[in-house]
Amino acid sequence: DKYVEMAPTAALQPYVHHFAIQESQDISEVTVVPGLSMVMGFQFTGCAKLRQDSGLVDLSTAGITGVLNSFRVFEYSRGVGSILVYFRPLAAAAFLPLPAYELQEKSLSLYEILPGKLVRETGEKISLSQNNHERIAAVENLLLKLFRPKNTDALASAACNRIVDNGGNIRIGQLAKDLYIS
Repeated sequence: DKYVEMAPTAALQPYVHHFAIQESQDISEVTVVPGLSMVMGFQFTGCAKLRQDSGLVDLSTAGITGVLNSFRVFEYSRGVGSILVYFRPLAAAAFLPLPAYELQEKSLSLYEILPGKLVRETGEKISLSQNNHERIAAVENLLLKLFRPKNTDALASAACNRIVDNGGNIRIGQLAKDLYIS
């Protein structure tokens, strides 16, 4: 199994924390814990499934998972290769045509929320890529095409930054006091 993290280009650094290339030769299971960030993914080989109470649900080869309140278990097929985009808290909204809260606790196909032609072209570029740098470049190109700066709530942004800075270990009362809110 291989997991490699790569930094985004300067233009995307305020929005993307990092990219990850995940490859596995065997069937694997990954448990994702709750966090403050959305994750976009593209499978360039193999497939991914989401474990739910009703069984395994096939995921699109291009998808996004919103902010999670509970853990999720993903199962990857033998020989899977994925590119994951880990957005910074509140940052994915600059690339999406819908409010981020609509993705909370969901894993959706990018074909449901983005122009299908762009998603398909990006998937084809990723599949034809010879190396991880070319794969990342294809995803960065998609993100730059989708980018629409949005006004963010300064208080919400400050709260997220404070939570991240403290590794999620901060009491609500202390957070309110630090941000001068009641």
